Amino acid sequence: MEFYLSNIFKLNSNKRSQYKKDYIGLFESVELENGQLPILIPMSEVAGRIGALVGSNL
Repeated sequence: MEFYLSNIFKLNSNKRSQYKKDYIGLFESVELENGQLPILIPMSEVAGRIGALVGSNL
């Protein structure tokens, strides 16, 4: 089985997965053996900063 990393926006546009039984994982679902989510942590930090910037302009 091959593993393809994909984000939520590319999930529906992945034509290859429609014809093969591939496993498509989302970035935020990558988990280490100790339960940590190494990709989700920096994504959340960026989203928090952008949210604060957008909120300050309202």
